[in-house]
Amino acid sequence: MELDLLSLKHRWHALAPMAACWLSSAALLACGAARPAQRGESAQSVASASASTASGDAAPEEEASTPSRISASDGGSGSTFTMPSGLVVSSTLAGEALPIPEGTTVLHIGDSFAGALGIDLDKALKSRGIRGILRYTTSSYIPTWAWDKNLDQYLSDFKPDLVLITLGGNELEIANAGQRADTIRRLLRRLGDRPCVWIAPPLWKEQNNNLLEVIQQNLGACRYMDTNALIRTMPRAGDRIHPQMGARRDWAEIVMRWLSRERDPNGSRPWQLKRP
Repeated sequence: MELDLLSLKHRWHALAPMAACWLSSAALLACGAARPAQRGESAQSVASASASTASGDAAPEEEASTPSRISASDGGSGSTFTMPSGLVVSSTLAGEALPIPEGTTVLHIGDSFAGALGIDLDKALKSRGIRGILRYTTSSYIPTWAWDKNLDQYLSDFKPDLVLITLGGNELEIANAGQRADTIRRLLRRLGDRPCVWIAPPLWKEQNNNLLEVIQQNLGACRYMDTNALIRTMPRAGDRIHPQMGARRDWAEIVMRWLSRERDPNGSRPWQLKRP
C-alpha cells in the first residue's frame, strides 16, 4: 500500500501543473480575459496638454466598474439605443450625422468636460473637413471665461463660424445658482453674433442645484444641447465623474449628430442653427 501511495503522489505532482493550466483556461473562457488598455489611453495627458490652456488631463483614465445613470426626464417615449462604449442614448439621435459645412471653424471652450469631449470631437470635425479648435482649463468656471482676456484673442485669431461652450460642471453645488445669470450673459455677449451652443455637462449624481436651468434661461440666441435628456447612461472613469475613454468618443459622435440636425441648411450662415 505504501508503494501505491507514493506512486499516486508522484503522478499527482506530474499532473498538477497541467491541471492548473486547464483550470486557468476554463476560468478565462468563463469570465473573459481582462481588456488591455486602449491605444492612446496612456498618452491622454499629452493629447490634452497640446489642446488645452491648462496642464493635466481632462479626467482620470482609470475606468469605473459600473456606468453612471444620468438623472433626466426625456419628455418622450423613453426609447433608447446603446453605443459601443455602453452609452445609452435617446432614439431621437439614432442614425448618422447629416452633412455639415466643410471648410468652417468650430471653437470649443470650457472646463475639464470640454477637454473630455473636445479631443474626440475635434477628430470627428477634422474627419468631416472642419477645423476644430479646443481651448479648455480643467478647473475653470463660468466667471473664468466671462472675464478671460484670452477669449477675445481666440475669437480674433481663429474667427470661428461656431462656438461651443461646455461649462458648469464645477458649479453644480454653489448655494445660489441664480448669481451666475449676469455672468452667463456677459460671456455670451463676448461672442458677438456668432452662432453658439452650450453643451450641458453630463450629471453624475442625483443632487445638484438648478444651475443648468439658469443657463438655459439666459442663453439669448445661443442654443442649448441638453446632454442629460439625450444621454441616459454614461460609463464613467475612475473618478466616477468624467466619461470613460470609449464614452468620450461616443459622446463626440452624439454631439456631431445633434449639431448636424439642429443646423439650418437654408440659413444665411454656414453654422446658423434652427430656432428651438
